[in-house]
Amino acid sequence: MRLIHADGSIEILARPIQKVARQWDKLSADEATAVFQEAFTEASLLPNYIVLEQARAHAEEQETEVPVALVAVNDLWSVYSVASTTLAIAVQDGETLSLATFTPQLADEIGIPWPR
Repeated sequence: MRLIHADGSIEILARPIQKVARQWDKLSADEATAVFQEAFTEASLLPNYIVLEQARAHAEEQETEVPVALVAVNDLWSVYSVASTTLAIAVQDGETLSLATFTPQLADEIGIPWPR
């Protein structure tokens, strides 16, 4: 489901498949990787530095734990949600795309599973 805010920003609302919350700005990259490895056992690819940076920025801004959620997955992509940002990561090369400007049809054309 897509929610369009008054300022024109788009938020994708999705049920998490798996989720973990931490105060990401307090963790090193190695510590965050260990948390991701333990939490996202169903992912085709673990969250990358772009997902981590989004989570760190939100944690620092909110001064609290921020959830990172796996919201869709297939053999080609893992899709993560951090606050109002939804990012798809390609298994083949780690390319990371924001789904804010995507429609379900466009995502389907390039093989990205759409969050439910």
